[in-house]
Amino acid sequence: MYKYGRILMLKPKRIKNNRNKRGAINANKNMALSKKAKNILEDKKTVYFALTIILLYTAIYSILNATGPSNFGDDVAYAGLANQIATGTFHESSYIFSLRILQVYPIAFFYWLLGANIYTSQAWDSLSFVLTIVITFYIGKEIYSEYAGLLAAFLMSFFPISVVYAMTMSDNIPMMLFASAAMLALIKAEKRKSRFWYFVLAPFALASFLVTPEGGIIGVVIVAYLAVEIFRKKIKVDRIFLFFFYGIIVFMFLLLLFNYWNSGNPFISITGTAHFFSAVGGQNTIPSTDTNLSFYFNIMFPYTPQVMFGGIYDMLSNQNTVGFYFYALAASLVYLAIRKEKRAYFPAFWFFAGFLYLEMGPMHISINPLQYLLMYRIDRYLNLVAVPVALLIAIAITRSVGNIKKINGKTLAALEVSALSLLFIIGTALLIDRRWSSIMYAQRYDQVQIAQYLSALPNTTKIYYVNGLSDVMIYNGFSNMSRYHNYADMPNCSDLPVGAYVIVPKYATFDNLNYTPDPNEYCSGWSIALDPGVPPGISQLVNGSSSHFYAWLYYVQSNSTSK
Repeated sequence: MYKYGRILMLKPKRIKNNRNKRGAINANKNMALSKKAKNILEDKKTVYFALTIILLYTAIYSILNATGPSNFGDDVAYAGLANQIATGTFHESSYIFSLRILQVYPIAFFYWLLGANIYTSQAWDSLSFVLTIVITFYIGKEIYSEYAGLLAAFLMSFFPISVVYAMTMSDNIPMMLFASAAMLALIKAEKRKSRFWYFVLAPFALASFLVTPEGGIIGVVIVAYLAVEIFRKKIKVDRIFLFFFYGIIVFMFLLLLFNYWNSGNPFISITGTAHFFSAVGGQNTIPSTDTNLSFYFNIMFPYTPQVMFGGIYDMLSNQNTVGFYFYALAASLVYLAIRKEKRAYFPAFWFFAGFLYLEMGPMHISINPLQYLLMYRIDRYLNLVAVPVALLIAIAITRSVGNIKKINGKTLAALEVSALSLLFIIGTALLIDRRWSSIMYAQRYDQVQIAQYLSALPNTTKIYYVNGLSDVMIYNGFSNMSRYHNYADMPNCSDLPVGAYVIVPKYATFDNLNYTPDPNEYCSGWSIALDPGVPPGISQLVNGSSSHFYAWLYYVQSNSTSK
């Protein structure tokens, strides 16, 4: 009896021990899983493999959606100058675009290597975008962690303001490349007290100016940052710091030498740009400056409540180029301020200083007459601060998750919220990216079809076009340029020779010519040689936004007129 009672008394204890064993086994499994996750996260190969996937996606997307010359900016001018370089006829001059040598020379290299076409026209921008994403990763790694850098690179690869222009010949993506490289050099120079990084800092910043004058803003940001850090005694003005000025001297010497060799005027890059912007509003210059201080805010925060509640269709028809990135930025800045995250200081300074100049900075200052002309406002200039936007969002997400190596309820909840937020930001951005690629495809479709038609005609065929429809020359690889003629100054269609072809806009009047949009009303001797029709696979939404660029190709059978 005693023996059985003892057994009964011991039985519950055995059950308890079994439970403890099972708990220990589960705990060991969890520890093993955590250790495995930790090993994966600590494996640098995983981080760089993910970065490689991001870069491959960006490169492939840019190639598949290549636009080449677009209607957003000065693409046609850059293409023409690049062709001059490739053919050995280029010289810097008072023509403002000829001074942007770090935009036109790289394009010319691709023209020389593979000929002028859609892909070589945008190759410099696509390459610049890919390199900017790499630089974004390394800046994030320097100031916070590899995970923040990787996340920032991921955000940049979908950022519409950059993705849209990376498919074109825009000067803003190469500008962003050199500006970002300068900021990477700045943070490395400060952290490592490095002569090399101080030396290359100025050349990168000045290179941004030689892509487009707006790139000079990054120089202002850098000088402001250095001044503040010297005041805070974070940077010493010593022999190492002097390499910053050595870099300026060497770069300026090389620039003056190049300018003298190419134009005979060593200072033309500076004086030509200054003269152009001092004459703003005059003949052959930018017509005026936009002094509306709400311009950038309207661009950055495009979704009114009516638009957001209107659904995806209304959101896409908004035609913005930023998505929800700046909304995420605003939330990130608040969160980082509350958390007093000091490591966000560098990208925050970059963003606010750059944005302040875009908003309030001058494009020209003079004493006599007294002038302070505000910067011209264009949405694509926001590429100057696109990288710090991605960095700040990435740092906020990484900071909110905390130590991901220690998985618990709190970090799991933060992960879920961060993942959903990131999915929303990237998902909406991808919709915008896709729509803009469709818009640009529709805008170039007619001229590509016309170029293919004209390429089969004899070299002696005369072709007439208006400025707004001059991409045909690029699509034809700048071949037989003597046959192209601009008819902007012709008084009427009777002046065009028989046997010529005319590229005419379908739905808009260019240069007040009286035979557009319907030449048949005035030119009875003309007949349609090619009507490209509506681009296949294009929605009505995209079709409507691109109709301004649709064109007909007319054949001049006789130069008789109807009126």
